[in-house]
Amino acid sequence: MGHRIRFFFRTRCLNSVLYDFLARAQAESEHAVELARNHGETNLLATGNEKELAELAETLGQEIPLSIFLSQSGILPADQESGPDLGNLVGQPPENPLAPGTTKVALPPCPRCLRLAEEHFLAGRAEFNHRCRICLAVDSANQQLVFTPPGTLEVQSCPTADHDRPDPRQQHALLAKAADLLAQGRQLTIITSAGSTTASLQPPAGRHQLQVQVTDPQSLPDHWLCGDDQLLLLAAWEKPLVMLHPSDLTREKHRLPDTPLPVGLADDLCLWYLGRHLQELSVSLLFLAPQQQKQPRALIHTEHGECWLLTGHRAIMPLLVRLNRPPGHNRRAEQNGYCATTSPCSSISPATGNDATLNDAVALLAQRQPATDDQPGFPARHHQAFAGFLATTPSEAVGGRVFGISLALPAAGVALLATDGRGEQEIIIPAPTAGQPLTAAGIIAQIAELDPQAQRLITNFAHRYPDRWQALQELDQPLQVAALGDLCSLLLLLCGQQAGPDHSAPQHFLDLAARATPGRSPQLEMTREDDQPAFDHRLLCRSAMSYTLAGATPAAICRGVLESLAERLARGIWAHAEPAFSPQVALCTPLCLHPAFFQAIRRQGGKDFLLAPPPVPLASLPAIGRLLHSPAPDAQPLPATAPADKERRALIKNALDVFK
Repeated sequence: MGHRIRFFFRTRCLNSVLYDFLARAQAESEHAVELARNHGETNLLATGNEKELAELAETLGQEIPLSIFLSQSGILPADQESGPDLGNLVGQPPENPLAPGTTKVALPPCPRCLRLAEEHFLAGRAEFNHRCRICLAVDSANQQLVFTPPGTLEVQSCPTADHDRPDPRQQHALLAKAADLLAQGRQLTIITSAGSTTASLQPPAGRHQLQVQVTDPQSLPDHWLCGDDQLLLLAAWEKPLVMLHPSDLTREKHRLPDTPLPVGLADDLCLWYLGRHLQELSVSLLFLAPQQQKQPRALIHTEHGECWLLTGHRAIMPLLVRLNRPPGHNRRAEQNGYCATTSPCSSISPATGNDATLNDAVALLAQRQPATDDQPGFPARHHQAFAGFLATTPSEAVGGRVFGISLALPAAGVALLATDGRGEQEIIIPAPTAGQPLTAAGIIAQIAELDPQAQRLITNFAHRYPDRWQALQELDQPLQVAALGDLCSLLLLLCGQQAGPDHSAPQHFLDLAARATPGRSPQLEMTREDDQPAFDHRLLCRSAMSYTLAGATPAAICRGVLESLAERLARGIWAHAEPAFSPQVALCTPLCLHPAFFQAIRRQGGKDFLLAPPPVPLASLPAIGRLLHSPAPDAQPLPATAPADKERRALIKNALDVFK
């Protein structure tokens, strides 16, 4: 017997990720699927047997943000009920979900909420207001989201029409009232839009709570500046990730689920950081959303002179980068908050680790001098770490048990930055074979010194691929194989995918890895000692050459490298971090977001690692450099290598004209 079920999604700012997924589900489904949109609601009406529909419901719950995913709690037989009229859904009560012949199933996002909604509906109650951390609340009478906890201050949203935008003075008055309530220690929920995605933040005991609902960037003015003594709510972009209440991250180990939990961690940290400082900082935020750009950005200044640049993209988690720290900045603030980054940074030279570009941007925007030896900008360890992947997170957000992971410390291997709330500890997993930067020819010479078989392998490789061999010999730019970007460049060069090092090499590497078939990737040799967590670039490149000669595709080799590197990193994480720190940690980098990394951690026993797999292909993850320095329409793009100071400053000024 065929059955029919309706999934409906309410949001005023329906993002393209959700709609593309629904369209793909409609095209690829083995059973009948209808897709319709009506007054801000997207409906997916599917027909099939109970098992198929249950699997579809589970898939939807995993791929789509639960806070905008709703569903009727019953599967209606298709021969008894044709399903609701897709043209008349808004404002109408649903059919009785327990009609004769209905098969009850537990559907995402929250079976308890759905069960309570059924009970209230059967009891004839007109309203259902159940507060849920995961899925907000479902009003069974009119299928609207209801979220009105005590202490709620509703800030009117900004409609898309220019003439309907509220008076800025009214907005400022509401924001000032919100700041006053928070300063009094009140627990407050601030709603800035009628959208249905809410980030719920719970700081540690003694802190104030801030809950912010995201809104459509297009609905905000291009320039929205708040006063120095007021708070501007962070509501910048559509959220593609499921939001999990941070208190769930600090539960006892035996209560943690065995399955991975999707967590929008970096976004939580951005909001949490602002909320935590309300009682001690005057924060002003300049929000900029140029119509020609897809990445909304915000520049945050604090009274202590810190300058933060907040950027986001509709397909990834947001990025919070601290651009500068004034002289004499105390370490207490540094211990309590770090920058959270989720993408490779191309604005800093991988070879020198020079952060002059970002500091120059600060000097232009905030009229401050660039950092020098006497006036530092980034912490010392970040000078080189920002050349590749970096994720350092505020510890208090998850109870003081978070550490970041950096894969770009030249000649130092992998760095684990851990903190327990009282201080910090930086753990270095050494890379003894890193040494000084070498050219590609020098690295090949190192490989040839391993054993006679390696020399024979190199000879065969040069004979089979003369073009690649010639490119390797002609490449005179030094490579630092302990930095992920240079290592990816070398591996891509061996696979015939790239002619030399480039700041986009890690992204291209991840793109290729995402195309490979899972479970069919070669396991590359990275070290000759099983208990050694650091990788040996000579063995890794040798294995890549060997599998290339054997006919392996570049995608398979890239995925094999990724899986092998992830397994080594997982061993190093557990070997160094487990004795001193709880395994309740969360990692956010493009590498950690890859399923291969999570699987490697699971194989090492890391069931308590909480990762955030994105609902979009890795190919859509842009480089942080393109986010930070997206030029104006008439500006020239920033080159990968910085020119002379005068020319560089002119280029930066042109690129930052968008902030005016």
